[in-house]
Amino acid sequence: MTNLARAYARDATVVALDAVRASHGAVVLVSRVAPRQLPLTPLLLVYAPRDHKENIGSTPAASFRTRVTIVIEAVLGGDTAAATDAALDDLCAAIEAALLQAPSYVGRFEQIASVATRTEYDGSGEHRVGAASIEVEVVLTESFIPNLPGTAPGADGLPEHALRQINVGIDAQNRFDPTGAYSPGYPAPRASGPDGRCEVRADLSPQQGNQS
Repeated sequence: MTNLARAYARDATVVALDAVRASHGAVVLVSRVAPRQLPLTPLLLVYAPRDHKENIGSTPAASFRTRVTIVIEAVLGGDTAAATDAALDDLCAAIEAALLQAPSYVGRFEQIASVATRTEYDGSGEHRVGAASIEVEVVLTESFIPNLPGTAPGADGLPEHALRQINVGIDAQNRFDPTGAYSPGYPAPRASGPDGRCEVRADLSPQQGNQS
């Protein structure tokens, strides 16, 4: 996720609206302002005007349950009021389906908390113009790791003082070799264990495990 929850949610919404671009020929813009010359096809303006963070813990890392509001402004024209209303309803249904029925979109968030739609109509000009404002509130968790000495990523991508490897050796009490060849530094053969040699060794790292 990007460092800004609003940008993450907005960009995910724009990607999901590709389905509406394909089905309705909609023009999708990341903007709050419509162009002066409206396109002949439906126009979708997408932006995320606000977010609200609620603290969810007392750990050293600041963790929040963040609610992001995404706004989709849909605008289209029609020859009659009835045709404009029908086209606007169809466009809103397509937008909701592109978001709420797409696992690739819904799965990006912990919850889609609410969807609210408000429509407007302007019949004063040569063409009727219908507009819908769809507000989608999504929820996700953010954690901000303190910038402490030694927390900068190293060459392997882990912080300087991160735990990189654990080496575990087991010298079993009831497994011994009274005649085996011992490497320098190990005790001489004996009649009972442990014999000073590891029968089981495990080398563990955050990325993978290796046991021998």
